[in-house]
Amino acid sequence: MLEFKRLSKLHKYGMAISFLAMEIFALMAFSFGDNFILYGSLSLALMALLILFNIKQLSVDGFSSIAYILLPLFLFTVICAIGYYFRPHQMIGNYKIGDLLFIPLGLLPLCVSGYILSIDKSFKPSILLIVIFSSLGLITLINLFANIVNFGFFYTLIYKGYHMYYGGVISNVPVEDMAYTLEGFKFIEVNMVHYVMYPALLFSSLIGLPFINPKENKKMFIIYIVFALIGLLALVFVPSLLGLVCGIVVILITVIIYLLRRFYPQLAKPSKIVIYVLFILGILLFLFMFLNNQSKLGFNRFTSSNSLLNKIFNTNKYVSKYNVVMSDIKRISFI
Repeated sequence: MLEFKRLSKLHKYGMAISFLAMEIFALMAFSFGDNFILYGSLSLALMALLILFNIKQLSVDGFSSIAYILLPLFLFTVICAIGYYFRPHQMIGNYKIGDLLFIPLGLLPLCVSGYILSIDKSFKPSILLIVIFSSLGLITLINLFANIVNFGFFYTLIYKGYHMYYGGVISNVPVEDMAYTLEGFKFIEVNMVHYVMYPALLFSSLIGLPFINPKENKKMFIIYIVFALIGLLALVFVPSLLGLVCGIVVILITVIIYLLRRFYPQLAKPSKIVIYVLFILGILLFLFMFLNNQSKLGFNRFTSSNSLLNKIFNTNKYVSKYNVVMSDIKRISFI
């Protein structure tokens, strides 16, 4: 009990740890490094410090409130750790056990850290979001500038159907499906899905506008508009079908939230129930896709025999990309 009382006194320094947490989140949001061990170590260290400096406010019952978030996140991290990502590295012996361990040990502590920060009175979530979106906006601008310099504006439309040649060898994908992004301290070639991820996430800041009163908090309202505008420009100047879909989805969600808050506030509670139901259905869909791609279990024979299920879970060109990641996950040998 004496040790607990001593640790409880550390709570007065919680503001300094909250500031440190923002710096770490900014580093991760900017993707200033492509090392799982780096991110995993930072996540574990941050979680340990937050627990140490907020032990007075923590309780067993409090952690149970985020169990529904930890479960799907844990399943996702395990699949990442033992799945498709390490299979080619295992074949050539080019992988580190540390990377394998720090995928789940990097993501899960972040979830716990977020919960601890939510009960810390000195921590302001609104400031954290600005820090994260600022880092995301910076990397989005850098990626946009890199692609404009290499290809030009609207290159996915202008050079549609064209291919690049490297040493006289034609590229595996057409120009409209390739882009450059900053990964660590260098630019790497990625597909369009990877590029769209950054501006789409940044453009999703538009969803926060209905929750901000421009008369009471004009500065924050303008900041979120700038974030959304940067994301929109990155999607427009490097157009793609996925970017168009993401943009439309964000705009629809923003409009629906605005209408509900402005004209139909009585529908707020039913809307939350719908969101929870969709969340649960999403988890079930993810689990079904995972089981369907384990050939030894036989689920794929059932879905293949049904024309509708086969079209949804097997032959769909969008789902097939994720099926590759989850197909026949095997135990990795460390010998």
